[in-house]
Amino acid sequence: MTTLTLDRDELRSMTDDMWASLISPAPQPTDVVELPRFTIRGHVELLGGWFGCVQVETSVDGAAAIAGQMLALPVADVALPDLEDALGELANILGGSVKSCIDGQTMLSLPQVGAPEGEDDPEAELHRIAVCWEGHPIVVTISDGEGAPVHVGTLPGGSVAHGAI
Repeated sequence: MTTLTLDRDELRSMTDDMWASLISPAPQPTDVVELPRFTIRGHVELLGGWFGCVQVETSVDGAAAIAGQMLALPVADVALPDLEDALGELANILGGSVKSCIDGQTMLSLPQVGAPEGEDDPEAELHRIAVCWEGHPIVVTISDGEGAPVHVGTLPGGSVAHGAI
C-alpha cells in the first residue's frame, strides 16, 4: 500500500496558498481553536494508492462568511447551497493538492458537505491545521483510512465508495 508523503508544514503551505487565492484577509494560524458545538464540514475521500480523507470544518457562520466572500455575496444573501458549494470546493482543492503527494493511482470522491456525524477517530488524524479568519475558527484535517474509506463517499460517475478498489 502506498503512503502519503506530506508533512504538516507542506499542508500548511497548501492551505495558505488556498486561502490567499479565495479569501482575504489571510486567516491567522493558531495552535488552539475551539469549534462551536454546531459545525459544518466539507470532505473528500482519497481512494486507491492511499486511503484517507481531507476535511475542512468551521462554524455555520464561518462557512456562510467564506461562501459570501468566495461568491461575492453579502452574508445575508448566502443560501445553504452556496455554503455547501464553498466548503465542498475548499475540500476539493485541498484534496487535489494532497493527491499530488501520493505515489500511485488515487482518485478523489466528490465533495460531501454536512454536519459532522459521530465522533472522529483521533488516532487516524495525521495532520491538523487550525486558523482563525474574521473571528471564525477553521480546522483542516487529513485522516488515514488505513486501507479503507474514512467515510462513505460518492465517486465521480455516481458510484459509492465502500471499500478497497
